[in-house]
Amino acid sequence: MLLSLGISGQSLDVTFNPSVFNGGYHVSCNGASDGTLEAIIVGGQPPYSFQWSTGAYTKTITNLAAGTYSISVIDAAQDTITKSYTLIASEALTGSLDVSTYGGGFNVSAQGAADGWITAVIGGGATPYTYQWSNGAETETNHDLPSGSYSVIVRDVNQCQLQLSTNLTQPTPLHIVSITSPLHNGYNLSCKSSDDGAIDLTVSGGVAPYTYQWSNGNFTQDLADLKAGEYTVLVKDLNGVGVTASITLTQPGSIEVELTAPTYPNGHHTTCYNCSNGSVTTTVTGGVMPYTYSWNTGQNTQNLSNLMAGTYSVLVTDANGCTKPDVKIDLTEPDRDDWTMTGNGGIDSSSEFLGTTDSTSLILKTNNAERIRIRGAGGVAIQSGLVVDSLNIQQNLSLGGRRLMGYRTSSQNGVGLFGFGQDPDESISSITSCSNPVLNVPTNYQFQGSLQLYGNFS
Repeated sequence: MLLSLGISGQSLDVTFNPSVFNGGYHVSCNGASDGTLEAIIVGGQPPYSFQWSTGAYTKTITNLAAGTYSISVIDAAQDTITKSYTLIASEALTGSLDVSTYGGGFNVSAQGAADGWITAVIGGGATPYTYQWSNGAETETNHDLPSGSYSVIVRDVNQCQLQLSTNLTQPTPLHIVSITSPLHNGYNLSCKSSDDGAIDLTVSGGVAPYTYQWSNGNFTQDLADLKAGEYTVLVKDLNGVGVTASITLTQPGSIEVELTAPTYPNGHHTTCYNCSNGSVTTTVTGGVMPYTYSWNTGQNTQNLSNLMAGTYSVLVTDANGCTKPDVKIDLTEPDRDDWTMTGNGGIDSSSEFLGTTDSTSLILKTNNAERIRIRGAGGVAIQSGLVVDSLNIQQNLSLGGRRLMGYRTSSQNGVGLFGFGQDPDESISSITSCSNPVLNVPTNYQFQGSLQLYGNFS
């Protein structure tokens, strides 16, 4: 093709008029084919013919990618000139995404948290850039994100674009699996006010290692040597995520022991002096059943019977081995009634020897030594070594309205014989001389009122 564009008289020359995009680039984007290149002819003699390296024969070529293009121009005088021009493009638009990173390599600190972020780091193309995130954000950095998938389209000033994607991860939930305390027969402590409680804590999820802060000031995972009460723990993982839990340690009630003993009409716990018919009942509360008992008598039953007067103490132990210090009770008995008589010189007939009510012994002494005991339960005892050779009760004895006739007895040395009859012809019993004889009368007699002895004893 011949064009008459030159100026006659000037030597033939060619200049170029390329397309220009923002940033001074001839192509809009790296890899694009939207450039143009126009040949401007100066001098020579028209008409001109054109031949581009692309094979085109026009003054202007289009749809060009970045690169070098040459043109040969021939004028009417057959003068020829060849020149080249290079179209340039921006560097390729490149980028990456920086994401938040927490302990354990997660992008969000905790399950369900919204503290993740993503920053688009872009290069190439022609600045400035614009951003369009999948969640609607339009800034370089996308803040306050929960876990999930995110993408961004970045465009430069020439509308070249780049798409980037990433996924934000999160840890599993921080969770207190269990907070438990071993039991002692249903209680977390073995005894009232003891300090043998313990707590076992199990934690999962989040990001290990964990830290522990207990309400009692401890910082270990498990606790020991605890008293009863409520305990609360704050557990934090490596990312500072925290969860709390509480547990209350229980204890049994204190062991309380009550000892009681029945009282007889005489106001005492036995019916007579030196009798063994007292009893003790034990009532225990608190602690943990069953209980065991250890008495100072060596017995291990809950209650005691057939007791004489005295002090009785018991140590009570419950099922957890907790004890109640010795609990004591005193059993009382009536006073001993001593009826004293002198030696062979006799006794004032006006003297009265008064016993107490039923089941009380009648005791006869010489020189303050017991010689004869008539027991309230019906027994008669004679002690050896009586210094008198004979004992003559010359009056009848009145016991509860019954008259007992006295019998004379004599001895050369030591104990003689005596007897009582309910009537002159009715004898209760008799004994023969022996060492420490004891007579148990088969019929139970009770003293009612006073027993009076009159006359002389020789």
